[in-house]
Amino acid sequence: MTRIHDAQLYIDSQDPANVGWWLRYTDEHGTEHGTAIDAAIDASVEDLASAVGDESHWISGDGEIKVLRGERPCGEITLIDGTVSGWRAY
Repeated sequence: MTRIHDAQLYIDSQDPANVGWWLRYTDEHGTEHGTAIDAAIDASVEDLASAVGDESHWISGDGEIKVLRGERPCGEITLIDGTVSGWRAY
């Protein structure tokens, strides 16, 4: 089973015309991956977990995703075999 590392879900605001949630992680081989997550900017961690679940078909691994609002962690999402198995807000 692949283990994902350094996974973060955060607002990508580098392109003002395309501000939105971005999920990035590093696989066990050191390759960085990323994808846009379709959710409202002010989405709850629960809603973000659901949105990650909708997009997680491309992740086949286990790990924790830190949810960030700015630089402040506000929650985490747990993946097991690429499927969201839980979440919690801080």
